[in-house]
Amino acid sequence: MKRILLPLLMLISLLVFNPAIAADKKSDKESCATVCSSCAKTCESALKYCLKKGGKHADKAHVSTLKDCITLCKASTDLGSRDSALLAKLRAVCSEACSKCAESCDKLNDAELKACVKTCQECAKSCLDGNSCCEPVEKKK
Repeated sequence: MKRILLPLLMLISLLVFNPAIAADKKSDKESCATVCSSCAKTCESALKYCLKKGGKHADKAHVSTLKDCITLCKASTDLGSRDSALLAKLRAVCSEACSKCAESCDKLNDAELKACVKTCQECAKSCLDGNSCCEPVEKKK
């Protein structure tokens, strides 16, 4: 009986408490924050470029889309650093803003904005994928 019980307990303990699983969740959170932070910086550069270039690049709707993306990426990074319970909800909105920003920049067909398109697409995906790692853990009663 002891031969079976000890390996069984070891297997259960590995399944219940596995540091590798916890490390993966932490790396997912860090990855989400890194991508959002990078996206905000890339969009800030794109915004400066668009305002300087003027014309259709400085269109009110396009500039607003860039600003939305910057603001939501920064907020997502901030909430992520504090493990906020609202993070998953914000990441869903951030993903939408990043997708719209990528689309808006892509429509301008400007080589200078290709980095913004790529980074926003990556961030939109990361925010959606990251939502599973951002769900708050319910407190035990």
